[in-house]
Amino acid sequence: MASPVDERVVGDLVERHAIAGRVPIAQWDLAFHSERLVATRGDGLRLAFSREELAKNTDLLLGLVLRALVIREPAKGSITLTPPVTAALRRFLDPVLRDHIAAALKRRLRLSLPIGALVVLTSLPALGLPLDIGGLIFGGGLIAMALVSKLWTHRALFLVDAALWLVLATNNALRLAGGQSPALYGTFAALGVLFAIGSARIFGFYGQPPAR
Repeated sequence: MASPVDERVVGDLVERHAIAGRVPIAQWDLAFHSERLVATRGDGLRLAFSREELAKNTDLLLGLVLRALVIREPAKGSITLTPPVTAALRRFLDPVLRDHIAAALKRRLRLSLPIGALVVLTSLPALGLPLDIGGLIFGGGLIAMALVSKLWTHRALFLVDAALWLVLATNNALRLAGGQSPALYGTFAALGVLFAIGSARIFGFYGQPPAR
């Protein structure tokens, strides 16, 4: 017997082949059952994902323009996160939210230790260059986050991540204002802002689930 549908919304699910341009992007009926999400296309094609699969095998992209849930297994693709889909997905993930946060932090911070160490080393005074306080804060923060995340799983770490990226953006914006390498520091400043926005929005997504 099929499980009852708790919530149903219509959204865009882009399959891996659609991303490559071989299958047209289409709207899907997204049915959130008690333990799984069933996506049904107009031609009858169905894809099913358990709550546990979505908790461990998906990535949130919440940038300025692109807002999507990227699915890596069992079927590769992405779901466009419109407001109705976002709300339904957040309610669906609530029982396994800690697992989703843990998996997201692990992927987000997997290179934080080596990158943080490199940034700290390059921020120290050497060859006549001054101490880079902003770089030390950013690099040291990445190292601290990587270590803390192994002991503590909480959405607040994404807010800390956003703050660190704003430090990077501000540090490079100040160098840009000083006339140093506009292309290089302008790029890093823009990337810092974009990453900060993404992390802040992920922090917001993991807040209290919206009421129906």
